[in-house]
Amino acid sequence: RPSQYRIETLEDERIAVDHVTHAVVDSDKSSQLTPHLENLHSSISLLTQRTSIILQYLQKVESGEVQPDPALMRQIGSVCDALPTISSGNLQQSFELECSDTLLVGLLASITSGCATANGVIDKYNV
Repeated sequence: RPSQYRIETLEDERIAVDHVTHAVVDSDKSSQLTPHLENLHSSISLLTQRTSIILQYLQKVESGEVQPDPALMRQIGSVCDALPTISSGNLQQSFELECSDTLLVGLLASITSGCATANGVIDKYNV
């Protein structure tokens, strides 16, 4: 019986699934995805640190601990204006959709990995 589901993937999801399948088959070769993910992780860490510094400054300005610097406040304002505005309802819905998509891709990657392992056993024992 045909399924009513259709699987749509983004390029990054296909890369992740491809990475998992190659990791099973070519466990001794390095992947192009790993350095990309490491760079992405370091960028996000740096962004988190800088955002924390801005937040601390704004909290000190709000408490009166530090006098506000108008030029710096304009720069912070322009950074905030550049960020996309997302209503909390849309954010929650988008987050849940991304979460379920990520779980589905992880499941598909696990199934693909299991199939590759089973194929390896079949080839090894000529079943």
